[in-house]
Amino acid sequence: MTDESDKKDKIAKLKLRRIIRDLSKKRARHTEFISVYVPTGYNIQGIIDQISSELGTARNIKTTSTRKNVTGALEKMLQTLRLYKKTPEHGLAIFTGNISEREGQTDIQVWEIEPSEDLRVKMYKCDQVFYLEPLMEQLETKIVYGLLVMDRREANLALLKGKHIIPLMKLDSMVPGKFRVGGQSAQRFARTIEGMAKDWYKKIGDKAVESFKPNEIAGLIVGGPGPTKEDFLKEVKKITEGRGVDIVVEHTGAQTWEKSILSAKWGGTIVTCGATSGDFGKTDLRHVYFRQLQILGSTMGSKGALFEIIRHIESGHLKPVLDEVLPLKEAARAHQKMESRQQFGKIVLVP
Repeated sequence: MTDESDKKDKIAKLKLRRIIRDLSKKRARHTEFISVYVPTGYNIQGIIDQISSELGTARNIKTTSTRKNVTGALEKMLQTLRLYKKTPEHGLAIFTGNISEREGQTDIQVWEIEPSEDLRVKMYKCDQVFYLEPLMEQLETKIVYGLLVMDRREANLALLKGKHIIPLMKLDSMVPGKFRVGGQSAQRFARTIEGMAKDWYKKIGDKAVESFKPNEIAGLIVGGPGPTKEDFLKEVKKITEGRGVDIVVEHTGAQTWEKSILSAKWGGTIVTCGATSGDFGKTDLRHVYFRQLQILGSTMGSKGALFEIIRHIESGHLKPVLDEVLPLKEAARAHQKMESRQQFGKIVLVP
């Protein structure tokens, strides 16, 4: 981030902080304040249709004063939304309500906020206070990590900023997959492929150095299949001049656990979230206490995180690695292949 953009960001956050402070002080007599969040990339007409439906429902509110205030706020909301031909780049937050302090008087105001960071939440809320949490999250100081997810076929680089993933680039390799030759040809092909794999890891490492500046990220998180990740980490050791990585996300289990601990830098962190190859990994405790490592356990993420991942899959930034697609009648062969550890990626069964 340049000095100029950093200055603009600070000014935008200062303005946002003032608006949030003012809105947080306001209280309605009943559930009459409307808060609407339009996420990045969402069709604003869909929000207009929803508010129109809510307006029809609000006309059935029994209490006269509450009905008047809610319908008035919704009508103002619709007027404001119709001024937008499309959703702003980073989304839109709108707040409306009767802020008059005198009973029986009407002073319906509207606040429109186009944030400087992407809004990820779609929400309509009617309450006695304005719902401000999504905007307050944008004011928090976020630790930024580099994300690198890779295998022999492709690699994805991204930034993890707070709860959000910002894709940077996708790389595709030319490393061949399986081959069926025997004798000396097999050995020659194997050497050639290993050489191409090393060049591939070096290319990923070079792109990581270009994309992740030490003064801009708190650490680098590397993920991928165990053997691929280990081969790459040898390159990372070279890139980091032997220091190792900040965080290891370990999901393979017993087979790679020992090497994952050795891959972490002094004061680094190992996050374990799976045990595919076995539950009991060997731990040399001397590496843990001498190098002051942290070992953290993690389960599946939140529902919101799942939707975030699905969005990246739909956009093509993330692609599941498939080994083979088989008909359901060959399920037994699929299980045998998995048990013999011959597959690379997921095996999909279709009816």
